[in-house]
Amino acid sequence: MKDLKTQVLDKVWHDIERISLTKPITGDIIVDSPVHFIELALKKPTLYKACWVDNNGGGDYLFAKSENYYREQVFKDDRFKHLSDEEFRNYHLETLIAVSGIISLQNAGIIHLTHDDFVNMCKKMIDDIVKGQKLDLIRQ
Repeated sequence: MKDLKTQVLDKVWHDIERISLTKPITGDIIVDSPVHFIELALKKPTLYKACWVDNNGGGDYLFAKSENYYREQVFKDDRFKHLSDEEFRNYHLETLIAVSGIISLQNAGIIHLTHDDFVNMCKKMIDDIVKGQKLDLIRQ
């Protein structure tokens, strides 16, 4: 059963990469990736909840996939080449926390943001990280 679950999660991640993460929005993949993730989660809330929210859904597995994908992208970018591995992991986690909060609040109807709002929020978040502002998170 575990092998089947892994195959399904691999297919989900492959589709996310192929369908969403490769389409430019701003031309900055570091900004575009979280925007795509937000919009995918809002378009497919059942898939999002099943894969990332449900305790049995494979969130840790997909978290690792997203971390590896983002690591590849981030270290190609001159703005982030100076990051240590720990700084990168904190940066990825900070981004995921912000994105998850946006998704949760939007799905609950608490906020009503547009595509442009998502883009602007992600740009600001990335700009803050580039400027050295961080939450210093430790994943347990």
